This record gives sequence, structure tokens and C-alpha cells, in this order.
Amino acid sequence: DIGRAAAALCEPGEGVMIDGGSTTLQMCPHLDGKNLQVLTNSLHIVRALLAQPGPRVLVPGGAVFREQNIILSASGDDLM
Repeated sequence: DIGRAAAALCEPGEGVMIDGGSTTLQMCPHLDGKNLQVLTNSLHIVRALLAQPGPRVLVPGGAVFREQNIILSASGDDLM
């Protein structure tokens, strides 16, 4: 599956950026144990990764868009 294949590209201990989306959300179960530092704008991905003990989760500052469950910069800058 796509999520498993994408997660396989992540090396243990590295930093990755994961944009919001249903496909990227499928990566999360396959990231367990990799101890990644993850920057994401997706509240769904934050929730999925917080259930795992290893990843360090970072989010950009900005406004929360409820319909998409993502955070976007209030100034229009792409902080990701």
C-alpha cells in the first residue's frame, strides 16, 4: 500500500515533513518505531503520531481550518 511504501522511505531518527491528506495519513501506522521528528500541518496526523511513543511532532503556527483539519499560516506564508 502507498502508506507503507512512503514510510519505508523514512530513515530512523530523521526529520520529515508530512503534509495533510488522506494518503499521507496512511503512513502513520508504519512510522512507529522510527523515532522521527515530524513537521505536519494536519491535525489528523498529529493525533495519529501522538498515539506512538517515539515521534517528536511539530506544527506550524497559523489558523486551524476545521473542514480540512489543517493549520495554515495566517499571513499566507507557507511555513512548511
